[in-house]
Amino acid sequence: STMELFTQRRSVRKFTSQAISEEDLTEILKAGMFAPSAGNQRPWDFVVIDDREIMQRIAAASPYAKALESAPLCIAVTMRTECNRFPGYEPVDCGACIQNMLLAAHQKNIGSVWLGMWPFDDRMAALREILGTPATIVPFSVVALGYPEKEITQHPERFDADRIHRNRW
Repeated sequence: STMELFTQRRSVRKFTSQAISEEDLTEILKAGMFAPSAGNQRPWDFVVIDDREIMQRIAAASPYAKALESAPLCIAVTMRTECNRFPGYEPVDCGACIQNMLLAAHQKNIGSVWLGMWPFDDRMAALREILGTPATIVPFSVVALGYPEKEITQHPERFDADRIHRNRW
């Protein structure tokens, strides 16, 4: 069910070496491109990376990107900052895009983890240098993808009614 997709998805940080098919990769990217965005501006671009050396350089650029050491591939999600009719919404739009990709990967039994780079200047600068992005393109995040090394069997309850407020705080 759709609710199971939401409640059973977990971040995966250790992967097998099994390759992800081009068909599955395309469907994960397509899911991202179907995310909602302010004014349908779709400010994202993607860099698909399966070069081990590049992935190691990205892993070294962030203290939280070690999952790239075992992932067979990753997707760098970048933000276009020029010619947007709704400036300022790009991070929200790219976040929705990434969430769609994480859910699409989970549906295919592919593990994933969202590795944030934005808004940390040092991480974004390193990713910009590694990927060679133009000045108008902001490196936003990296999504590591691969088949999980271990099956995820725990799905703790996260619903918390105490965090719901009605009409006012």
